[in-house]
Amino acid sequence: MEPTKVLSHERPSGQEIRPDRVEAAFWAGIARNVATTAETKDTGAVPVAGGYAVVVQGSGLAIALGIGTRRPLRADDLQTIAAFFAERGLEPRIELAADVYERDGAMLAEAGYRLEGRLGVYARDPVGTLPAPDLPPVAGLKRAAWIGAFGAPLEANAAHALTAIRGDDGELVAGAAVAVNGDTALILFLAGAPGPAANSALVTGLAAGQSRGATRALLKLADEDPLIDTARANGFAVAEQRYRLAIPAAV
Repeated sequence: MEPTKVLSHERPSGQEIRPDRVEAAFWAGIARNVATTAETKDTGAVPVAGGYAVVVQGSGLAIALGIGTRRPLRADDLQTIAAFFAERGLEPRIELAADVYERDGAMLAEAGYRLEGRLGVYARDPVGTLPAPDLPPVAGLKRAAWIGAFGAPLEANAAHALTAIRGDDGELVAGAAVAVNGDTALILFLAGAPGPAANSALVTGLAAGQSRGATRALLKLADEDPLIDTARANGFAVAEQRYRLAIPAAV
């Protein structure tokens, strides 16, 4: 699969780029590259204080990412986010890195936002030398087959590489979807029970990202995700804590 044109956030020499801004720029680029039709008219992205509010219609992706990373959030930023989602009949939802949440959380609470959950962003930086996978990846993998096994069509269609591992019964039991933005491999999706299959899907995904110029990799997992141990066993460490907030729908 050819790389999708996205909003690149490559690192200037000697400088770090925040994971939340890399992710926000990637999904904003995806949304802005979608052709407008009756089925995609609500797809779009709007910049907000260093990040983006993004909707990809029909995918479940409707969230503001990376906001508050360029400067503190203001009331007009929250108005922009609210209007963007209201135009699409959606409740506003945001995801913040810990430093932004600590700084702006009180203002967001006053605006009606409530905590939904926490996630961790894990980084392998640099990607470096990779081990051989424990199990061989599926050769000639078709996107339709990958989606049939794991779902996640948004991630599959946004990815530059899909990997999968077969179980003893021949079924796909573990898989990863990987996209590259600038020098960063984004592991958009990782599935499989912890063990050799999930480990192999991740290692193969990292290799695919590295072959496309990525020198570091990011993987986002919920706090209780059983694949955290798989990530750590493959050299990933916590780079960022995220907080997901939303304004509850009126009863």
